[in-house]
Amino acid sequence: MTATEAAGMTGDGTTHMQEGAPELSVREALLSRRSTRAFLPNSVPQPVVQRILTLAASSASNSNSQPWHVHVLTGAAKNRLSTALLHA
Repeated sequence: MTATEAAGMTGDGTTHMQEGAPELSVREALLSRRSTRAFLPNSVPQPVVQRILTLAASSASNSNSQPWHVHVLTGAAKNRLSTALLHA
């Protein structure tokens, strides 16, 4: 299985992040983008996080520099970070 297949990408640029979710083209995603400042307390399932990270690893970067560093926090570590950000 390729990284693209694992991430749920199709040949037309749409992705399938969750079974039964509507397909969204890159154009539609960019044009419908919005900022979110409040979040539900629900956890994101680990397979969905893995798919998102697989897609992100394929994204373009300036001169292929790939400058990102990704950290995924859950549980107590996530709670500590959330508390620190709220009080910053």
